Amino acid sequence: MMKKAKSAICKDVDKHYIKPEIQRLLQISTVLDPRFRMLTWMTDEEKQYVFDVLEEEMNRVAVEQNQKKEQIQVKKEPHQEVRKELWRKS
Repeated sequence: MMKKAKSAICKDVDKHYIKPEIQRLLQISTVLDPRFRMLTWMTDEEKQYVFDVLEEEMNRVAVEQNQKKEQIQVKKEPHQEVRKELWRKS
């Protein structure tokens, strides 16, 4: 009875998660979950793929953050120049 139930559940789950993009998203989510640190269920290729994707995303976010900081600095600089001019005139 339990084997039939497990088999039916597995077949149903497989239908929903058969797309590779969904499987990869689930793999990434699982890697980020500290409860699943060992990752014994993943192949070495899957682990490498997930870590590469995460590294690319971290680099993208870092570049984006640096660009935002540069934009903020550029916006601040004209105001600082105006303040300097105002102080010189007074």
